[in-house]
Amino acid sequence: MKKFIAAVILLLILTTATVFAVTRFDAPYIGNGYKKTLHYRDCESVWTMNPNNQVPFNTPEEAWAAGYHPCENCRPDIPRR
Repeated sequence: MKKFIAAVILLLILTTATVFAVTRFDAPYIGNGYKKTLHYRDCESVWTMNPNNQVPFNTPEEAWAAGYHPCENCRPDIPRR
């Protein structure tokens, strides 16, 4: 039972850290510095991204110039409607 409680507490801590990691940048785009992918800030892939790999971008053009490619989930190269 103690291991279960410890696991739940650890999961809550990790989840909370991830939520804060997603919102630490005000930029509309977040790049993954490890994979060189660009995401919309609210893309679900950003939730699982290591906070140390997050790179903020204000425009997709900035990311393309830095060698990033679009995420296959949120497709930031296609304008949102």
